[in-house]
Parts: sequence; C-alpha cells; structure tokens
Amino acid sequence: VDRTKLTDHHAIIPTTQKPPPSLSPVLRKIYDLVVTRFVAIFLPDQVVEQTTVTLDIGGATFVARGSVELEPGWRVVEPRRDDSEASERQVIPPLQQGQTVHVSRLEVVEKETQPPKPYTDATMLAAMKNAGRDLDDDALADTMKDCGLGTPATRAEIIERLIRSGYVLRERKSLKSTDKGRALIALVAEPLRSPELTAAWEQQLKEVEAGHYAAETFYQSITDFVRELIPQVAEGSALPPEQVAEARQQRRFGKGRSGSGQSHLGTCPLCKEGRVAENAKAFGCSRYREGCKFAIWKVVAGKRLTERQVQALLTRGATGPLKGFKSKAGKMFAASLKLDSEFKVAFDFESRGGKPRTSRGAAPKAKAVTPETAAEPELTCPKCGLGQIIEGKKGRGCNRYREGCDFVVWYEIAGKTLTETQIVTLIRKGRTGVIKGFKSRSGNKFEARLRLDHDWKVVLDFGEKK
Repeated sequence: VDRTKLTDHHAIIPTTQKPPPSLSPVLRKIYDLVVTRFVAIFLPDQVVEQTTVTLDIGGATFVARGSVELEPGWRVVEPRRDDSEASERQVIPPLQQGQTVHVSRLEVVEKETQPPKPYTDATMLAAMKNAGRDLDDDALADTMKDCGLGTPATRAEIIERLIRSGYVLRERKSLKSTDKGRALIALVAEPLRSPELTAAWEQQLKEVEAGHYAAETFYQSITDFVRELIPQVAEGSALPPEQVAEARQQRRFGKGRSGSGQSHLGTCPLCKEGRVAENAKAFGCSRYREGCKFAIWKVVAGKRLTERQVQALLTRGATGPLKGFKSKAGKMFAASLKLDSEFKVAFDFESRGGKPRTSRGAAPKAKAVTPETAAEPELTCPKCGLGQIIEGKKGRGCNRYREGCDFVVWYEIAGKTLTETQIVTLIRKGRTGVIKGFKSRSGNKFEARLRLDHDWKVVLDFGEKK
C-alpha cells in the first residue's frame, strides 16, 4: 500500500436499486457478502452458554467443556462457512455441584503438546489489552477486561522499557524473556506478580471513583498489605552472595563467565584497551562509550554462538567449522567465522579447524556477516525517535504506527529491490550511496541515491556523484 495515495472515503451507502441478474458469480458473492454484513450489524448479539465441568475420577481430575447456542442473533444472516465448529461443540447435560455421575465409556487419545509460540509485538499488545480474561473470578475478570495492562498510549513503551532494562529480548519478530527477567519473576513475592491482585486493586479504585468505597480505606489496605509483605520478602529466597557480586560486575562490564572469576571474555581486538563482555544482544567492547564499535552478535544467521566460539574469535581470529547456519532462503549450511581486516565477523568457507587456509595470490573466500545474515542491533525510528524499526511484508517501518508514526522504507522503490544493507544505511545515516538498477515509468534504467527528506519520506537524489 502506497500511504501517500491514501485518502478518506465515504461509508457504504445502501440504495433501493436491485443488482442486475447479469452479475457474474464472483460479483454476486461480493454483493451478498456486503449485504449480509450490513444487515448483521443491526441484529442482536449471538448468545452462547458455555459450561465447564470438573470431574474427579479415581483421584484424577478431568475437565469437560461444552457450549449451547441460546440465541443465534446476527448468525441468522451470516452462518458459519462449515459445520466443523458446530459438530465439535458438545452439549453438557444439566448437573448439580457435588453430583455423582457414572462413566459410560473411556477412550485414550494420544497427542503431543506443542510449546506456545513466542510473543510478537502484536500478540503482546493484544495480551496486555486483554489481560485477566483467564481469571476464575468473573468480577475480577470483568474489571481487567475494561482496563487491561497499561493504556493504548503506553503499552508499546512498556515493552520497549522491558527490552532496554534487559528483562526481555527481541529476536527478529519474537519477544523472549532473558535470564535476568526470569530471575526477577522468581524473586518477586507471589501476590505482587499475580493478575488477581492487579484486578482487585483496579476494582477497588473504580469503587472509590464511584463513591462506594472510601479512599482512606483503600490507602490503609495498601499500607497493611505492604507491612505483611515485607517479612515475607525478608524470609524468602535470596540470591547467593557470589551471584550478587556477579550481578554487580554485569552492571559494570556486562555478563561475565559464571564461576571463572572473569568479568569479560577477552581483550577487544579493535581498540586493544576495552574488555569484551556479554550484553543483551551481543558480545561488545566495554569502551563503547568512548566510541569503540566492536561487537559480535549473539545470533548469526539463525545460529546462537557460545562463549567458547566467541573466545576463539577473540584469541585466534577464527572458529572451526560450525553447523546450523540458515540462509535467507531457509537452507542450512556450515561455515567457519573469522574477523576480517575491519574486525567484522565474516563467514569463511575455506578454513579448517579455526586456521584460515590461504594460497599464494588469493585470499580465503569470506562473506561479511551483514544485517542480512546476522541479528542486527535495534534500529531507532529516525522520525519519532521513540519506536524501533520492525520488518513488515512490504517494507520496514516504526513499531509505533499505532501511536501515529508513519515512517516506512519500502523494500522496492522505482522497480529496484533494496538490499538490507541499503535499508539500514538509509535509516541510520539518512542517505545511501549511488544505487544502480532503478527503472523509470518508460522502462529506462537509471542510478541515484536515496535520502530522507524533511518529512522523513524516502526520495530519489540525483545530486552530483562522489
């Protein structure tokens, strides 16, 4: 979608004109779809009764769920496309709590559980919006349903703050918890991390707002809660002294090697002064504030590097052959890693055992690990300065688009598909070098630079070539 060509349009307006009988089958389906959806919005809600039964059979707990459609509502004009969902819906007979039922038939079904998919920015925002819907207490669930976690304006920033604090790691499009984040959850007392507590407080605040609950009483309940919580925290589990010392080292230099007494993996080969330590996304130089750019990304072409492999790069300048890399086409391959002349990590397809093999007059074949092959650092949106650049289907744009930031760089411009390096350079520096292969509307090929104008739009630059 070209956002520059988007304009406002009026809503669909019904008329008394009947569609001609000559409509093609495809157009007839589209017409019927529009009409049924238009009529459906004026019909009442569909009402479905859902029942959950917990059964105790020989000390084992079994759960049965069923649902019955009480009122079809808008489903009258827009039925399901198939009856698969209806056929799977089981009806629970009337039961009383504590009632004894008889087992008429047993059947063993073998299945394998699948791990839940990692959160993405979109699914995390949806989970924050719908937080608490799985609570057993209906009143608390309704309270959380109305408020969720955060507000539409702050939820995206909450995620970014967790990433900056090192509690959450963004790997490509996935959000994953870090060791630091899991350790925090393990140390926090149970009431503080429960959604029930958040929902209960939200419910009481609403009652205060409505005048049904005294603010002083709410404040006193919070005070009493804190007084009861402090002894629990003091008596609860704590980090061992050696882990506390290591955490302090991590704050100063990054994560060190546990149990080795070292706070770093080696000396920086670029500046020769800093120490290489682990951070959230890479192994980097401790003198980054002084301008040293040396870094080895933790994930290279889909493969996570170990500390031993990083140390081999630091001490010998190369690793042995490594398996498990994945190309952009999804194919697995093996290669060694080496530090090139600029101390960038590159693929080496001719080295053996970490010792690059060379022949006279020819350098070993190596491929630089660019953002196309390695997990690149986060790109901050140059327009709003708050969001992070994420990948989309047709381009890369700001993840704060819900908050109104429309910055985007399309993958294809004037018939030319941009490389990842060109896109990253444009976002970071505001302009690229001369790019060949653009095509005009008349079909003629030309070359030009790309730059960001004062509105942060990508434009062609035909200035003097350097």
